[in-house]
Parts: sequence; C-alpha cells; structure tokens
Amino acid sequence: MMRNTFNDKVKAGFVSALCLTFLLCAGVIAQEVSSSSSSGNGSGSSTATAQDNDTTGGYVIKSSIEFGVRLTAVRGNENKFDSDLNYKDGARLFDSSFYATTDDGDGKFFDSLLINGSGWGADPNGFVRIGMEKMGWYKFDSTIRRFSYFNNLLNFAANEHNRNTKHNMGDFDLTILPQNEFVKFRTGFSFDKNYGPGSATFDYDRDEFPIEYDFDTSTYDLRFGVDLSYAGYNFSFTEGYRNFNEDTSLFINDPQLGENPNPNASLDTFQRFMPIDGTTYYSKLTGHKYFKDVADISGRFIYSDTKTNFTLDEMLTGTDRMGNPITLDEFLSSGDSSRPNGYGDIGATFFVNDRIRISDTFGFNSYRISGGNTLLNTRMRTNPANVPLPTTTTNDLVWRFTNYRRYMNTIEGDVDVNRYFSFYVGYRYTNRKIELSGLDDDIINPNPSEFFEDDTNTTNTFLGGFKAKPIRNKWTINFDMEYGQGDNPFTRLANKDFIQFRIKNQITPMNDLSIGVSFEAKDNSNPGLSDTVPATNFAADVKSYVFGANFSYSPDPNFSLNGGYNYTYLNAETDVIFPITGAGFGQGMSIYNLRNNYGYVDTWFRPHPKITIFGAYRVSWDTGEGNDADYPNYWIYGNYPLTFQSPEIRGTLKLFSNVDWNIGYQFYDYSEKIDIGQNYRAHLPYTSVTVYLGRKD
Repeated sequence: MMRNTFNDKVKAGFVSALCLTFLLCAGVIAQEVSSSSSSGNGSGSSTATAQDNDTTGGYVIKSSIEFGVRLTAVRGNENKFDSDLNYKDGARLFDSSFYATTDDGDGKFFDSLLINGSGWGADPNGFVRIGMEKMGWYKFDSTIRRFSYFNNLLNFAANEHNRNTKHNMGDFDLTILPQNEFVKFRTGFSFDKNYGPGSATFDYDRDEFPIEYDFDTSTYDLRFGVDLSYAGYNFSFTEGYRNFNEDTSLFINDPQLGENPNPNASLDTFQRFMPIDGTTYYSKLTGHKYFKDVADISGRFIYSDTKTNFTLDEMLTGTDRMGNPITLDEFLSSGDSSRPNGYGDIGATFFVNDRIRISDTFGFNSYRISGGNTLLNTRMRTNPANVPLPTTTTNDLVWRFTNYRRYMNTIEGDVDVNRYFSFYVGYRYTNRKIELSGLDDDIINPNPSEFFEDDTNTTNTFLGGFKAKPIRNKWTINFDMEYGQGDNPFTRLANKDFIQFRIKNQITPMNDLSIGVSFEAKDNSNPGLSDTVPATNFAADVKSYVFGANFSYSPDPNFSLNGGYNYTYLNAETDVIFPITGAGFGQGMSIYNLRNNYGYVDTWFRPHPKITIFGAYRVSWDTGEGNDADYPNYWIYGNYPLTFQSPEIRGTLKLFSNVDWNIGYQFYDYSEKIDIGQNYRAHLPYTSVTVYLGRKD
C-alpha cells in the first residue's frame, strides 16, 4: 500500500517549488534593480545605505520567512506512520522570525517586537511566539501551539481504541512596569482545547462492543499577580481561576454483535452523554531573601479549591446474553466533588564559610477529596416471544471522602574541598497519613453501609554525590546517588524500596572536541501481599540501566561533527492474581523487557561560501529478550523487538544576499521483528525558500 504515486508527486511538487523559487527570485532581482535606479534618479535625495533599507519608522528590522512544500510517499502501514510521525503532503511554514527594535528605546508603541514560528501547514505540530516590550511600561509574551494527534495501532486494544484529534493551546502574559525595582503587576490568560473523533470499547452484559466517540475538552485560565521588592526582600502573589469542560459523547452508528461469540448479547443503539464542568480557584505566594554570606531563604505556599459537577445520560437497546430483547436500558446519574488542596515548602541555605553550606527544606501537602453521586438504572425487556418481562429499577447513592496529609524534610550538606573536588550528603524523611471513608445506600430500599480506614506511613532516604575535576578544564566527573524508600499512596500497598545512582563524565581533550560518557542505574522494588486467602506475594520489581556516550567536534566555523550512542536496559516484573473457576485464585507474572539501542551521527559543513550541507543518520533498535524467553503458562510477557532508522540530508544555496534555497530528503524505515502488518518505509522530500530582511553578507 502506498500513499499516491511517489514519482508523480515528486515531479509535481518539485516543479511547483522550482517555479515558486524562480518567481520569488525574479521579484527580488526586480526590487534590487528598482532600488538601484531610484537611488540614482537625480531627485536630490541622499544615497540609501544598507542600514536604511532595513529601517522602517525608526525600527531596525531583521526578519526571515521560510516556506515551501513537503511530500510524503509511504510504503507499508500508513496508519502506523501517521501514529508515529503524522507528516502530510502540502505547503508548510518552516522556521520563520520577525524582529524589530529601536536603537535608543524611544519607540512609539513598543521598543522591541519578536515573532517566530514554525510547523504550520503540513506538519503535525506548530507554534507561534510573540514577545513585545516597551521599556519601563510593559512586557507581553505569548505562545500558541497546535498538535495533530493520530493513533491507530494493530497491537493496541485489538485496533479498537483509536483517536484522530486536534490539540490547541496558548498562553498570554502581560507584565506592567517590568523594570521597576519595587513593584510589578502581572496578568495572564491560557486556553487548552482538545477535540476530534475516536473509537473505544464498551463492556456490557459479559461482552465487549466497539463504539465511537467525539472527544471534546476545553480549559481556560485567568490569573493576576503582583511582585514586590524592598530592602532585599522579594515577594510574589498570584491569584487565578481555571474552568474545565468536557462534552465528549459516545455512540454507535450501526448495530454491534460484540467481541464474544458465545453470549447472545448485542447492541442495536447506544449513546452516552456525560458533560463535566469544573472550576478551580488558586492562590500562590512566594518569598525570598538573601542575607549576604549568611543565609539564603525562600518559601512558597499554594492553595487551590476545585469543584466538579457531572451528569450522565446513557441509553441503549439490543439483546441480552439470554436472548431477550432490550427495549430500553437507561442510566441517569448526577454528582459533584470538591478538592481543597494546600502545598507549601520553605528552604534555607546557611553559609558556614566559603567552602561549607548546609541546607534544609521542609514541605507539606494536604488535601481533601469529597464527592458523591446518585445512579438510577431502568431496564425494560421482553422475552423472545415479545412478552414483556418485569422492569428492573435500581437507585443508588454513593459518597466518598479522602483525607491526605504528608510532611517531608530534606537536609543536605555541601563541601567544596578545593577547586578540584566537592561533595554532598543528605537525608530525606517523609510522613504521610491517609483516611478513607464512604457511604453506600439504596434509595428505593434504604440500607446504608458505611466504612472507614486509615493508614500512616514513613520513609527514609539517603542522598550523596560528588563533583571532581581530575584535570582542570579538561575532565569533569559528576556522581549522584539515592537509597531509601519512595512513597506513592496511589499505586502500591507498600513503600517502594529503591536505589539509584548516576555518573557523568565530560571530557574536553581539546578546545574543538567534547566527549561525554554517562551511566545511570535504578533498582525499584515494591514488596507486598495480596488480600486473597491464603495471601500470596504481590510485588513489583523494576530494574533499569542506561549507558550513554556522545561527542561534538567543531574544528573550524565551516565544519562540525556530532554523534552519540545510548543503551537502555529495562526489566519490569509484576505479580498478577487471577481467578480460576472452582479453584479460587492463581498466581502469574507480568513481564516487560526492553533492550534498546539508539545511535546518531550528524554533520554540518560549508564547502563554499554560498553552500551549506547538513547530513544525519539516526537509528533505534530494540532486541527485546531475543531467543531466551521461555516462560510458563499464566505469565504475561511483553517483548517488542523492532528497528527504526532515519537518514536525512539537506542543502542550502545562497542565491542572493537575502534569499536562500533549501532542498532536503528524509527517509524513515520502521520494522518490527514479529511482523503483524505495521512495518513501513516513508520518503519525505522537501524544498523551501528563505527570505531575509536585514541579513548582511
């Protein structure tokens, strides 16, 4: 399978690009000739200089815009290519910028304006950044980003969980009196919009049915703040409001028989609407003070209060697993929740002398989650002879409350032994407490059931590391290590015992050559027991090792060479408990192995003042467990050996002082060792023209 005809696309695309280049260059030549003629027409005006040509309205202008076309020709699985890269045919805006500034800061509306952007058009993502400033009065910064997300994989959820969405987001921030040393005012606005079609599955009556959905979420954020400084004390306060909405709908367009061939369940119609509306008010206060040669103290406190409301309306018709027609099965629900949250920390670094520093950071986090909902389910059926069966109705009330509190303190000492060696040691302590409570009740036949449980947990972690310079300005070694326990109340029933260390070497044998070598190791273990009878091991162990090496060589301004290699080893094992009909529970294991190699090399050189060439090769290959995998039944084994490589070459020809012509080609080759139809090869030629304003020879 191939996306259009490659040769036809190349011919048509490059002919169009060459015509565009010719027309643009002709326009530039005509403009230069016109400028030369007008400068010597005897009108009495002064001779225009190169600087004058780049000045408009008192602003010095420097700008570049690169636009062109990219073509894509894919042999193989196009859905996998789009899931990985999502490049499309057509015109695109490459890296472009516009910069205007005044020499003496006396611009009428602004003193500097910077606009840059990239990726608009045929790219899967793009951005625009705008920065504008008037010295002493205001500073404005904004960023708008766009992402096209596509996911359609044969080896994920039987190719039934897919998405093709657009994600747009932006941030706008304005500072009033940005250079004032005593007070600054800030305001900002952000948005986040995610929408598009997708597919999923719906579990119903011991079967699973493919469904479709229209994804639609949006978030808006408004904030105000002030910064105060006096006598070395710095304070910052921000007050904000955030609104979240989701209007995703789920449905089927045609009757569905389900994935399980044994039950008779089927769906004739299905739709679900579950609008969610949430608001968050938040406040943030920070402070900082530096006492010269004595201490450096900083702290912050963040408080937020989130409230959420939702409703559910789900209706379906079809047939249950017993073969009875369902005339209506409807779920109606409404509920709300709240989550006040407080987080704060304060840290102080004390300077014992020029070589010894002692720091201590204390932090706390506390939140409460409370919420509940009612659920009304009405089910109307007939038997196969179309005789009505009794209508069943359930009406439940559910309420849950979570109370979480954690304290954490880290103390650390840093010692600079001399200019060649320094080290640090530290200790981290955490203490958390969780309370869970709830209420379940039947509204039709009241029978309330309550529960309460709590837990307190502590962890201890030791830190250490050093920085050494065996050869000053030539070789630097950094080493960091942590050993102790991690604390995550949402994933495991016990602490995470871990040890991790990292060592990094930076070697500069000569001024134009830099070499880096690093190694990182992590060993995480989550011990635990299941709540089955009898109890069995229920643990998770993850071991990972990462080795990396890279170099950068730049002997002169016309040539550079870079390269690197990374090897990642990951072995994850998790106990699995599963039911066995008539025999209680059985124990298995879920295992995932990663043996990934990644290497790259790229070069840039200028063989002629008007020509620059860039070339690169990148390859990633995961060998997995190889042929050594031999596991017993009831073990879930994940192993995905594959190869992904991408060579690229790009050239730039300087046609005129302000015009460049770019041409390039990139190739992608994706290959899975166990071929399930997802392999592909993709050719991506592209060409563009860059026009500069303000560039000098």
